[in-house]
Amino acid sequence: MPTAPPAAPLEQSSVSQSSQPSKPTPKQSGPDGLVEAQPEGSPYSDSIAELEEFDTPATERKPKPQPKPASEPKKPEEAKEPEKAEDATDKTEQPKPEEPKPQKAAELRAAYEKIKETIKAKDAEIIKIKADLETLRANASAGNESKLLAEKLEASEKRRKELEKEIEFTNYQKSEDYQTKIEQPLIKAWSKAEKDLKELTIEDEDGTSRAATVNDLLALVQMPLKEAWQRSKTLFGDAASEIMAHRRVVGDLMDQQQETLKNAQANSETRLKEQSVQRLQQREKLTKLWQDENKAWSDKFPRWFQPEDGDEKGNALLAKGYELADRAFSSNGNVPPEEKVKMHAEIRNKAAAFPRLALRLKEARERIKELEKAVGEYEASAPPAGEGGKPRDTKPSVNSYDDAVAELDRFK
Repeated sequence: MPTAPPAAPLEQSSVSQSSQPSKPTPKQSGPDGLVEAQPEGSPYSDSIAELEEFDTPATERKPKPQPKPASEPKKPEEAKEPEKAEDATDKTEQPKPEEPKPQKAAELRAAYEKIKETIKAKDAEIIKIKADLETLRANASAGNESKLLAEKLEASEKRRKELEKEIEFTNYQKSEDYQTKIEQPLIKAWSKAEKDLKELTIEDEDGTSRAATVNDLLALVQMPLKEAWQRSKTLFGDAASEIMAHRRVVGDLMDQQQETLKNAQANSETRLKEQSVQRLQQREKLTKLWQDENKAWSDKFPRWFQPEDGDEKGNALLAKGYELADRAFSSNGNVPPEEKVKMHAEIRNKAAAFPRLALRLKEARERIKELEKAVGEYEASAPPAGEGGKPRDTKPSVNSYDDAVAELDRFK
């Protein structure tokens, strides 16, 4: 009678078999052929297997069977005894944790006071950090506001200088330059002369006395120098030299004023002429650019923007479109504003729709060519007809729009 094999080899064989990974069964395709068998170890095998459930309602889905854990072979009792012995040895060798010794009340009180001082110091540090943070935020905000104000001030100053320059040419007397250089010195001179004149008394031809005024000084300014000297001596006597000194200062400032205004007027006229010439040159430049651009488009795409022989309807529509655009873009004031707005709206919408219509035309022509090719191949496969057995001419007729459609890609 044969003896049973030893227990140890049997255990080793069972363990080795159970430890080996089981090979996944290839997924079979479903009824629609969506899922195919995946190679062993493919990372997409589980994902593709889930495709079968995408169209299945959640209420009808069946729970997936959970894999059963592999049964471990029972070990003989002899193998367990050493493990128990080892566990007992470990338990006896582990040292017992020391029990905490009770601390005295004085030690606890000292530790408590130390913790209180530490918390107090940390609270003070937190308060200081918060204060510094608020200061930094305030400074940053103030810095940003200052920067914005500086930028606005710089822009305003630039604009003010531009307007001031414009005022100097259009109305120099209201400019800051005129106020500073001419008007203010003249007002000061008249004020100083008036102050001295109030202290003087003159006698008129009828023998009456009165206080001198700035009108008396103005009369002297308008007189020739010799006549002014004689009149000043007659009216002011010993103070004639002081009054003549005021006459000289006021007269020089008035002469400067007249000369400055005269030059400003000349500069204004010169500037107006220059601006007129610049506007004319700019208008001519833009007109030429408009003509050149229209000619360039017409020359580059003649089948789209030039009339064609034999296409009466198309040529009429093209001419009507050009007429509408020219009338809408014209600076002629005969077109009412309301009508011009309507024309602009019409041109805008037609211009926006043109690329899409052109694309559809291109796609339609390509489809027609495919169909013509298919018809040609079909006709070529038919038996030859006519005398001599010559096949039919299956070459599609050339359409006049083929070249125009070919130009669509060049519009961009």
